Amino acid sequence: MTQQIKLSANTRLFEVGAESGAILLWVSTCSHVNCECRRATVVAARERSHLLQGLEALNCALRGNGSQGQVAAPDGAVLFEIDIDSAFPMSLNSADGELPLSDPRVLQVVEQIGGELLDQFGVLWQQGKGRANPEVEPIRTATLPGWKPGEMVAWQDAYEAVRRDIYLQADRVFEAEEWYCVQADCDCHEVTVEFQELTVPGDLPACAVEISADGAARISERHVGKSLAEALWSRFCLRHPRYRERFEARYPKMKAYGERLLTHYTAKHRPKVWVPTSKRKKRR
Repeated sequence: MTQQIKLSANTRLFEVGAESGAILLWVSTCSHVNCECRRATVVAARERSHLLQGLEALNCALRGNGSQGQVAAPDGAVLFEIDIDSAFPMSLNSADGELPLSDPRVLQVVEQIGGELLDQFGVLWQQGKGRANPEVEPIRTATLPGWKPGEMVAWQDAYEAVRRDIYLQADRVFEAEEWYCVQADCDCHEVTVEFQELTVPGDLPACAVEISADGAARISERHVGKSLAEALWSRFCLRHPRYRERFEARYPKMKAYGERLLTHYTAKHRPKVWVPTSKRKKRR
């Protein structure tokens, strides 16, 4: 009989790398309601039997230590933790859990984990805490401080994203923010991806990339050099090879949010009509 892999609200099986040989992933996110850590535990193997052995090794460590402790991966499987936002792989062992992993087997798996799968990890993280997917409906009020008609709106200003799109590049940390045209009568389908550096103070983006409807990208260096701006865009494309489909799926949702913004803005800025007060009737 084939042994069943038990799944719960915060665990799920995935399959990646079909073209280069499928890799099975067992992924578990943190289920503690009040914990905001962004880690997921991953057991990966090409064979189901090896995946089961990896899960048994993990369970043994949990039973013996109450936490991952020292976990020895069996042959044919790899075990590691991954940061959902940055895709940064880390050791499961408590002694060096903050250190990046250089194991080529782990890196081979991580290379197969793209943006779409990371987003699914983010949804799983929400489910494990008993929360709904926040990207289904906008949760922000239909107002943005300082916004004016004709201006673009960032995805995370309209929706609570399931994850932050973070990149570690040259010992610096950047977050990619997607800005959409929300003007109802405009069909430009243009999107701007801004890279905000998180390692230095300030609100100005380090660089930006404007993507037109046909997919053409124009890189604006702004506050970093050309090579770094191009490297960040290359990393974005590597993580999101189907970025045009990603933008197109989000585009109508942002347009709908733009209509709410405009309605609220128009009502707030409607010119006041002066109505003269009536004169008091004179006494006879």
